[in-house]
Amino acid sequence: MTIGTFHDNTKFDIFYNKNIIEEETGVENKNYKILKKEILNKTISEMDDFMNLVEAKYRNPCVRKIQVNMRNGSKVPIGEKSNMTKEQIMKDRGTGNNYSLAIKYCKSETGRLYCVDFDSKQLDNCDLFNQLNESNTFRCETNKGYHFYIHMNGSPEYKCETKCGIGPVRDIDLICQKRNIWEPITREMTGNEIKEYDWGELEHHYNHAIINIQG
Repeated sequence: MTIGTFHDNTKFDIFYNKNIIEEETGVENKNYKILKKEILNKTISEMDDFMNLVEAKYRNPCVRKIQVNMRNGSKVPIGEKSNMTKEQIMKDRGTGNNYSLAIKYCKSETGRLYCVDFDSKQLDNCDLFNQLNESNTFRCETNKGYHFYIHMNGSPEYKCETKCGIGPVRDIDLICQKRNIWEPITREMTGNEIKEYDWGELEHHYNHAIINIQG
């Protein structure tokens, strides 16, 4: 069973609007508490449920649907608008066969959501893959490799998000704000949490010269 559909605007107002009441009064709305428990405690297997959970956790509209077609072996998006504001996403949830996650809006006071994108399935000797795969963090298999979703605290600002792995597997992206993440609506998820890490736990897996840390 799929819970609600925030990205269709049927229940997201409980998170988005009632959150204002919570912040101003310090008291959670009763419906908000019930729905939050329902979403965050649910076993996730469908992409729809995962996208609901992301909007629940970060309390921002950040998910739209787009159409992605294949043409000569390349993805051709229809309806993608990566520069949309949160308010625009709330008003226009789109249609199509893929979810477009505006991951740049998935932030908290201490950190933010990351998609660790492995563009290979030859990963037996990849320490980062093994570390994430042994955790319970949400992940899915893609055509080329895998997406792992984690929350990372204390990470620095950096310029390059692509092909920044270190060691035998370098085709690893660390995506948090430069582009949206596309996931087919029929793609299955595994895992049971968005696992939290501190930057210091994972930074040795990335080539600092490539990611170009700022400040």
